[in-house]
Amino acid sequence: NNPQWEKIPRYKSCFVCGPDNDYGLQLAFEARGDEVRTKWVPKEIHCGYVRTVHGGIIAAVLDEIMGWTGWLRYRKYYFTAEVTIRYKKPIISNEKYEVVAKLTNAARKLYTAEASIIDDAGEVAAKATGKYIVREDIEPSDYY
Repeated sequence: NNPQWEKIPRYKSCFVCGPDNDYGLQLAFEARGDEVRTKWVPKEIHCGYVRTVHGGIIAAVLDEIMGWTGWLRYRKYYFTAEVTIRYKKPIISNEKYEVVAKLTNAARKLYTAEASIIDDAGEVAAKATGKYIVREDIEPSDYY
């Protein structure tokens, strides 16, 4: 039994996923079970210097996708408690990447995840682990 991929809601002004943020990345995520994925083609404006994507932008993408791993479990927004990143090779503007994440542990209000950014050759360019806390103070239906 293979469940279908489900679109994840988008907070309109979010830097990473917000469709209304003209300065953001506007990534659309989908989830299935404990996995989340997206496609990403970084632009030159995301670079720290020529064609090399800024580490902070890479961190934002990894943080965002790991945070969304809790969506199918909790149906709530989250905030980040901790992120650890390993940059393995440069991420280059105008190249295609797949970003994948998996929920690795879920408790009542705290969950952990891992993620990777994979280039067109199938090599991991960056990977991360993170810890996230479920937001009980906002209702997702109010924001997407």
